[in-house]
Amino acid sequence: MDVGKRLARQRKPAVWAALTDGQHERLEQLGIMALAPEPVEEVKPSTAAVSAFETGVAALAQYKGSTRAP
Repeated sequence: MDVGKRLARQRKPAVWAALTDGQHERLEQLGIMALAPEPVEEVKPSTAAVSAFETGVAALAQYKGSTRAP
């Protein structure tokens, strides 16, 4: 058994919440506490992909226009 991996898993907030009170007590007696939950950041829609796509299309159109034979 990899004790380090098991300890890391037990400390995850979701796993810690699923433990019983007795399991919490036993871990806390060993000085093991749950990790703080990671803050949930509001996800804003990105316009970068659209901008990058538009930039790529414009570059392709310019390239295609410059390679045409007269």
